[in-house]
Parts: sequence; structure tokens; C-alpha cells
Amino acid sequence: MEKITLQAVKAGVELRTSEEVVGLSLDGDVKVAETKRGKHSGRALILATGDNMKGIGMKWETWIGGGVAYCAECGVPFFKGKDVVVVGASPEAVDEALHLTKIAGSVRLVNHANSIAVSEHTRKRLEREGVRLIEDFEGKEIKGKPPSKRLVLRSLKGSVTKELRTNIVFAVGGVKPFVSVLQKAGLKTHRLGCVVVDEFGRTNVKGVFAAGGCASTVKDIIPACVGDGTNVATCVRLFLKYWG
Repeated sequence: MEKITLQAVKAGVELRTSEEVVGLSLDGDVKVAETKRGKHSGRALILATGDNMKGIGMKWETWIGGGVAYCAECGVPFFKGKDVVVVGASPEAVDEALHLTKIAGSVRLVNHANSIAVSEHTRKRLEREGVRLIEDFEGKEIKGKPPSKRLVLRSLKGSVTKELRTNIVFAVGGVKPFVSVLQKAGLKTHRLGCVVVDEFGRTNVKGVFAAGGCASTVKDIIPACVGDGTNVATCVRLFLKYWG
């Protein structure tokens, strides 16, 4: 990342660090990103905020590719025939667990800290699809290296802990707060918080593009995100010269 940053600076990019974006004004030809320190404006805006799903808060849950995953659609070859444990803190975890039953060998769903309200209808559907639901526990830590991982769970009814052996731990938290900023600005988002884009990286707002993990096209795959960014940068040049 340091090499990439230095390359960008050498190419003339001005970096503004530690500036949280708190608002977007996207009406008109000039787009404005408002931070706690000021405002930045331009004819085009590229969103590259990364994955918009929050984690669970488990230790080592960010070790993506090392037996930890966040996106069922992005890693189909990695899940095929494998044992997967989904740790959920949002209703989307149920959807991901059900989707994984079509790919993985077996699926277990840990209702993290009982944060998902599971209806009787959903329980029956999970049972019918072969998903084992684990409640009254919270995920604390992920151990081990692929192909064998160990998920440490702590009981909500005491200090009892237990470990689940699996191939892949799938973490599904809620949506990051920044998604509300995008939605207030009029940007269309997917149910998991991704920005909806077309094949050129264009959002539903003219002059606003999205690339990488925050876009609806790719998530959590670094080479694909890099390629996505390159494609969108090229499309922005075309927008500024011809499309705008």
C-alpha cells in the first residue's frame, strides 16, 4: 500500500488523509464531498470506500483469503464442497447461509449474540435446507490456517467457550454507517450496502462512479478490485472529455 501511495503522489495525486466524509452534494455538474475539515469539489466523483459490510468484531476476522470470507458470490470455487460456518449479526446472514447451501458441503449459522430475529418460518427453511442454527453464543476469535480453521464461541449464558472446526468462517455484520450518507445523496445501493453500478462503473447519478469493494460488481477480491478501479478511471476520463 505504501508503494501504491508513493506512485500516486508521484503521478500528481493530492492526498487528504484523516478526513471523514460526512455529506455529499451531487446535484448539478459539480459534485461536492463534505468532510469535517472542509469541502472538495469536482466534475466527477469516484467512490472507492471498500466493502460496505461491517465485521462482527471477532479477532482475526479480517484475514480474508486465509479461510475467512464475506461474499458468497465472489468465492464460489473456494466454498465448493467445503464446511462453512456463517457468523451473522444481520438478517443478510440468513440469506448468505441459504445461498451457500447450493455451493458448500455443509453450512452452520451462528446467530452472533442472538442479534438476528429468526422467525419460525425462517427456522423451518434453514432446517429444510440443511443449515444448522447455533444460538446463545457469540463469535470471539478465529484460529488456525487453511484448510482447517477453528472458530471460538463464547456462551451468552456464562463464561463457557467452545470451538467449531471448519474450513471457512463467513462473517456477516451489518451495513457501515457511511451507506446512509450515500443513500441521502440519492445513490442507489444494494441490500448489502454496495453501490449499484453498470458495466462502466456509473451509478444512477450522472458524474458519480464507484469501483472496487463498494461497487455491486466485485467484492473482496484484490486483483478484481484493482482492475475495476483502472476501468472506472478510464471511463471517468471519457466522461470528462465526451460524455459530460
